[in-house]
Amino acid sequence: MSISGSISRTVSPIVRTAPNRYSINCPEAVQQIYGHGSKFIKDRWYRAYDHPDDAHADIFSVINERRHAVNRRKVASLFSMTSLVAYEPYVDTSNATLMEKFAEFAATGQTISIPDWMQYYAFSRDTRIGSPFGMMRTGRDIQGILDAIHQNLAYSSRMCLFNELHAWLGLVNHTLGCRSAFENINDYVKARLAERQRQNSLGVEKTEVCSDFIQKLIDLRAQGKIHDADVFNTINVNIAAGSDTMGLTLIAAIYHLCRSPNSAQKLRDEIDDLASQSKLSNPVTFSEAQRMPYLQAVIKETFRVHPGVGVPLPRVVPSGGAEIAGTFFPEGISMNAWVLHRNEAIFGSDAYAFRPERWLGPKNEVASMERHLFTFGAGSRTCIGKNISLLELTKVIPQLHQRFNFELQGGVWETQNVFFVKPSFQCKIVLR
Repeated sequence: MSISGSISRTVSPIVRTAPNRYSINCPEAVQQIYGHGSKFIKDRWYRAYDHPDDAHADIFSVINERRHAVNRRKVASLFSMTSLVAYEPYVDTSNATLMEKFAEFAATGQTISIPDWMQYYAFSRDTRIGSPFGMMRTGRDIQGILDAIHQNLAYSSRMCLFNELHAWLGLVNHTLGCRSAFENINDYVKARLAERQRQNSLGVEKTEVCSDFIQKLIDLRAQGKIHDADVFNTINVNIAAGSDTMGLTLIAAIYHLCRSPNSAQKLRDEIDDLASQSKLSNPVTFSEAQRMPYLQAVIKETFRVHPGVGVPLPRVVPSGGAEIAGTFFPEGISMNAWVLHRNEAIFGSDAYAFRPERWLGPKNEVASMERHLFTFGAGSRTCIGKNISLLELTKVIPQLHQRFNFELQGGVWETQNVFFVKPSFQCKIVLR
């Protein structure tokens, strides 16, 4: 990742990483390759991230564009920002639990792993599956689900290079009775669904507490608008990928603000100023946080410097080949957000630095940068959970920094790239 980024910055924007793989650091290539109406379809590479049987492909891994469009339309309304604002009370409940735990850490003065706790938080949110998992209360990976997700990504990140073997290995594992990480995750989702269906069969009143994301999917199925597979796949994708995407952005925001004390102070000044004018509720509302310019700049800058996905997102050059950035390609192409997000022509000569102020500049420059933020993908394959992450991040970041200071312990973080770029570092929590 860093090697191709260095080469694309100093030698050529087009770097050949394998016989039929290229890393492209050309802003104009984004729309051509990933934009709406693009003829560049997803590579078979993606199939290693899902069930070996193509018939069970979810909206992330499905190759056929028409099938993807149909499946996405079925549940798209649940992910609109209008619908998601109704989930704000669930976010508040999870945030309150997080604040309680961090207050305990501040009182004892203990050092904690921010990545671990942010993953517990991200996976415990009610908005995705409708049942608090208890990870924040116990401080551990309940039922090993986070480990199963990590194992699944580790397997898929290797198998995507040999995706033709994916189905065969699945058959061998099934024949030998070997359980895979895929099955562990699937069983977990099935158990959550079964529990909710049991509650519904007992006539548990659908109050605000249980009229959540999972219930909305069940209701759509009852109306005949979606099928069992749609319910299962949508929940599966949300907990397997959504928790990592949001959690990693929150982890990165805390780390970079620790490393940039001036930026952290500006964020706290904005929070304190609004609070002193009674313009900030407790908890902070999504509407209020959207009107906080420096907070929004911090979120965008975190998306830019640490997009969660650290692997190329390959597309197949259509029949007949295509010319990209003045070069003809017969087949196979990929784009990596880590490379694009450090393009100095777009983000400035200090593109490798964390500087939220760049998002407070002239409107035309900011608009250009926003067009080239690739954190959630682009075009018709933009991450369907984008709005959920925005809702949660926009609320939790100001709440954390209103109550606590974070003191980084040790030096530069260490990262591991297993599809997602996962860091490790420790912090001491200090009550403000």
